Amino acid sequence: MLHSCQLLKHRMLIGLLYGCGLRCMEVRSVRLQDLDFDRQQLKVVQGKGKKDRYVPLSKHLIRGLKTYIEAEKLRNNHFNGQPQGRAGGDTSSSLSTCFDSRYSQQGVQRQ
Repeated sequence: MLHSCQLLKHRMLIGLLYGCGLRCMEVRSVRLQDLDFDRQQLKVVQGKGKKDRYVPLSKHLIRGLKTYIEAEKLRNNHFNGQPQGRAGGDTSSSLSTCFDSRYSQQGVQRQ
């Protein structure tokens, strides 16, 4: 499944879903500050039941995430979709800002 992905973003998305057992909404909300490579953990903030939890990160996934972060020069969210007003942008009214371009839930499910 991972080898069929052409984009590194999609490989990391599927890797987090499968490797860490994240839900769609959780993987969309992963931020750089939630990653702890030294402890090999990812903090899931406000997951199911609005609870925080820590999940383990494999060394393989950490290596891929570091490559992805460096290649994309990320600052906040990992899996950005297309900006608002373009196909693929998340238009949910519950977002904190109208400029949020997180990956849409349908986009995650398609990958």
